[in-house]
Amino acid sequence: MRVQCRPIDFASKRNKRKLQQWNCGPISTSICELGQGRLFLRQKTVMMLTRAVQPTLRRVLGASSGARSYHPPADFKEVTYNDMPVPQGSWQAQYDANQRKYNMRLIFGVSFLVGTLIVSKASGLFEFNWAPKMKNK
Repeated sequence: MRVQCRPIDFASKRNKRKLQQWNCGPISTSICELGQGRLFLRQKTVMMLTRAVQPTLRRVLGASSGARSYHPPADFKEVTYNDMPVPQGSWQAQYDANQRKYNMRLIFGVSFLVGTLIVSKASGLFEFNWAPKMKNK
């Protein structure tokens, strides 16, 4: 059986309907006719065949990247505690430096909060409502 391919005449409404039914992508796709008059999209057929054959070929030929290899590589070295960095210097000096930094941040934050409350109370935008207002009779 000989396959003959011809470009699609897109002026025909019949061809447009068939392409919409087949969910065809690009307009440059060619339609192939077999001897019995059936129409097939060559590009779509090839794509379907490659999707069906690729997983089988991967299993038969094996994964070349080794991504699914469950054996460690030959040059693999297990990590131990001896490979971790060794602490150097006085821990007390580092601790004191960190505490100095954290205390400065705490002092700055508390002073900023107190300053904000004082300015908001002085401007009248914020009322604390500590006690009910007393009226003279």
